[in-house]
Amino acid sequence: MPRSAFRHSTLRHVTLLAALLLIGLTQTANAQKFFSSDATIDYFVNGNAYVGYGNFNDLFNKTNGVSPSVSLVDSGDVAYDLSAYNSSLVTISGGGIGGDLYAEDSSRVNVRGGSVAGALYAAGDSRVSVSDGSIGGSLSAAGTSRVIVSGGSVGNALSAYDSSRLTISGGITGAVFAYDASVVNFRGGIVNGDLNALNGSVINVYGTELKAVLTNPNVNGSKRYTLSGKLTDGTSVNGKFLYVQNGGSAKFTLINIVSRPSVIHPVVGMGGKSLIARKRLRRI
Repeated sequence: MPRSAFRHSTLRHVTLLAALLLIGLTQTANAQKFFSSDATIDYFVNGNAYVGYGNFNDLFNKTNGVSPSVSLVDSGDVAYDLSAYNSSLVTISGGGIGGDLYAEDSSRVNVRGGSVAGALYAAGDSRVSVSDGSIGGSLSAAGTSRVIVSGGSVGNALSAYDSSRLTISGGITGAVFAYDASVVNFRGGIVNGDLNALNGSVINVYGTELKAVLTNPNVNGSKRYTLSGKLTDGTSVNGKFLYVQNGGSAKFTLINIVSRPSVIHPVVGMGGKSLIARKRLRRI
C-alpha cells in the first residue's frame, strides 16, 4: 500500500465533506442511512451507513454526536461504505458491505463474519477486531488505534501508521507494513507476503525456535532478514523475509516463548545487529 493511502485522516475528512455535499443535493429518501440509536441492520441499505449521527447536518458539522450499538447480520447489506463515529459500537456477524468500513474517533468495530468488499480503516483512538469474515481490500491502522486480527481473511496488505498497534494472531492476510512509531505484534496466522519495518516502527514476532539471518544488507534501502521457526500458533515462518529500513530506528524483536510461561527470551534486530537479552520478562 502506498504511504499516502492512509497517512492522515485530513484527506478522508475533506473527501467526506465533499461527498456529503453531493449526497445532500442528490440523495433519495432511502439512499443514505443515519443511525443515532441502537439498531440491527437486517435489511438492504441502498447507500452509505453512518453510525453516530442522526442526520446530514450533524455529521457535516460534527455536532450532536451519539454512540449507539449497531449490528449487521446475515440478512442485512450496506450498498456502499459503513462508518462508525464517536464511541459507537458496530458488530458485523453477517451480511455484506459493498464499499469500505471506517472506524473513527473512539468507536469499536468487531468483524465476526460477513464480508467487506473494500478496505478497513481504523483511525483516531478506535478499536477494531477481526475474528472471522473477509475484508476484500487492505487493512490500515492510524492514530492511536488498536487492531487485532485473530481470524478471517484480509485480501491485501496490513499497514500500521502513527502510534497505532496491530496484532496478528490468526487468519490469512497480505504483506505487513509498519510505519512511524507503530508497533506490530505477529503471533500467528498466515501472512502472504513480507514483513516491513520502516521509520521508527517495531515488529515483534512471537513463537518458538525463532531465528533471523541477515541475508542482504541493502535491498532498496532496507536490510533483509530471513526468518525460521514457528509462531505461537505453530505456523512456520521458515523462509519468510523481514525488511528493516536502513538509516532509521526501525527494528524487530524475536520473542521465543519457553516452557516456563513467565519467561521469554527476546532477540532484537536493529541496524544489522542482533543480541540476546537474558533478563526475565513477563509475557506480553
